[in-house]
Amino acid sequence: MKKLFVLLLLLLFSLPAAAAYDLSDMEAPLAGVLACRMNGLPYPQDEVDPGYALEYLFYMANIFCAEDGEPAGEDAPWEAYVLVDPEEADLWLSWAFGDRFTSDALLPDGEKLLACEEGWRIGLADGYPLSVSLLEAGGSLTDQPFEYRFEASDGTVRTGQLLASFRETGDPEAPLALTALSMDEDPGSLMGNWTGDNGYWFSLMEEGLVFLFDGDSALLGQGSYTLEEGTLTLDLDNLQCSGPITGGQVPLTLDGVEVLFTLAP
Repeated sequence: MKKLFVLLLLLLFSLPAAAAYDLSDMEAPLAGVLACRMNGLPYPQDEVDPGYALEYLFYMANIFCAEDGEPAGEDAPWEAYVLVDPEEADLWLSWAFGDRFTSDALLPDGEKLLACEEGWRIGLADGYPLSVSLLEAGGSLTDQPFEYRFEASDGTVRTGQLLASFRETGDPEAPLALTALSMDEDPGSLMGNWTGDNGYWFSLMEEGLVFLFDGDSALLGQGSYTLEEGTLTLDLDNLQCSGPITGGQVPLTLDGVEVLFTLAP
């Protein structure tokens, strides 16, 4: 909890009384929301589902509190957990959703989140090495540029940029709330199988992993992919290729031949 505790102190003591705000204070909730997005959960624009809020808290704990875990005991579904009291949980939720969701509406699942007298016990895995940084604050609260960095479990690094919009809440402890999030390309919408006009196909998976197959589904290569400014790049163990994504299609050059790949429905 040390990282978020320090973040809270900076938030509380750096704000002038005249409702000023620092957009860099929103880097933490953006990381939690982005982790959800990377794992196939789009940011809710209207009603916030309790399941999404649970996943958000789980990623927040694993991004910022993994080093502060307590042993969970033999009967727990995980080896370690972090204790989050209702006030802190509500602060995290306010950053991400404003007044659209509070900890009173949380539904413990018995796996990632358990209720206890002190608040919530959130299960810890091996952490989630994702960071979000403000690039340059503009004069408005819409489409503010941030960059992210994710270190996948196979050692590859995935980076990119995102735009985030916020609104003022009037709450001195959480003066801003996220309202929208967009990325260079939305990884969640592009995950899945892409079929080439020559029978080859590749699969984009979570954590930036990609696998390339021939027409007989024999594995041709595996590695990582990146999405930057509308360009998809496959960095495989035996080749690298890239192309612009347009309308669910991307041309990639394999063995000197351009192949048009289409995202399968």
